[in-house]
This record gives sequence, structure tokens and C-alpha cells, in this order.
Amino acid sequence: VSQEEVEKAFKLIEKGNVLESSNDFFSSAQTFVQASLKLHQLSEETNDNETAEEAKRIADLYDDQSRHYFHRSRDVLIEGMKVENETDRSLDEPMFTNISDENAKQRIELFTTLFSREPETEIDEEEEEKEL
Repeated sequence: VSQEEVEKAFKLIEKGNVLESSNDFFSSAQTFVQASLKLHQLSEETNDNETAEEAKRIADLYDDQSRHYFHRSRDVLIEGMKVENETDRSLDEPMFTNISDENAKQRIELFTTLFSREPETEIDEEEEEKEL
């Protein structure tokens, strides 16, 4: 594990904290997901100069932090949706109608990463109509 890769994870965490404190919840959630993925990657890498026991302990710590930031990302995303929902109550149209296509795509990918998965098969239109 390179020190540079560890620093990248910590920089992502710091950035996520700054974004969250400025109420940029969607960007914060995305940044925490990136930190979680980086920490997970670090948990799978070991240094040759570490004993097996020490390497496992370090990997477990990275894995614990990866799960922590995954769930933190979920919490922040939910907070962002709550704030936006409350704001929308006083508007003529939902806030999301004014976001860029890029932001719309990022939101969909973020939600899918945190709460779903890509479907493995196409939904049969006939089956879908039967369910309705």
C-alpha cells in the first residue's frame, strides 16, 4: 500500500466533510462513495514488509472504514433528498427539473451505487404489463 493511495482516501474524506458542511449533500455523498471504494481497494492490498497478522489487521481497519463511509454516504444522500424535498414544497416545480444532465446522471448512478444494482436482464414488457 503506497502512502500516496492512503493520502488520496483521506483527502476524499476531508473533501466530503467540507461539502457536507456546506450543505452540498449530493456531492458529499459521491465523494464519500469514492473514499469508501478507495479504502476497500486499500483493504485488498498488503505490503510485502508486513507480517501476515499485521497485514490482516490493517486490511480489516481499511475494510471497517470503507463500510463506515459507504453508510455515511447513504446518510448524507438521504439528508440531501430530505432537504430538497422540503425545499420543493415551496416551489412551483421540483428542484431537479433545473439540474444539468450531468448532475442528473450522477444522481442516478449515486442512488444505484448506494441502494440498488444494475439489472442483469431486461424486464419483459409483457410481464411488466401483467403486473400493472
